[in-house]
Amino acid sequence: MISSLAVVVFSHQQHWFGLESSFVRARGLCSLHRRNLPLVPFSALLPEVESDKKPLEPKEWLQLSAAKIGTGAGGDWLLGLAGEVDLLELPASCISILPPLLHERRLFSPIQALALYQGRLITLLNCHELAAMASKIDLDQ
Repeated sequence: MISSLAVVVFSHQQHWFGLESSFVRARGLCSLHRRNLPLVPFSALLPEVESDKKPLEPKEWLQLSAAKIGTGAGGDWLLGLAGEVDLLELPASCISILPPLLHERRLFSPIQALALYQGRLITLLNCHELAAMASKIDLDQ
């Protein structure tokens, strides 16, 4: 049985999100953006809850492995992040899968679980769902 999960966590507007670290290939600054890979800001993937808020400009990126996610070889992409980024080893005991009713009613389809770690609520995201959403974003708008 797994006792912990390595997770890359990042903040976005006072909320914490996490991705399983095995999907993350690299991290870098947007000023050193790898132009050969699409950069999708995390804020562009979120549902528009408050229309008066402007999307945050990403400062860093995470390179996510499309091959590991199953979208094909060579299809890696960059998730643009505006907040802090860290690597954590989450104990399995602090992770809770969403109950079926919450899972069905979520507004953001990549949400798959929640973790309470050192007093911080972390929303764990499904990388497959996140990649599917990112592939539909029009980066030229």
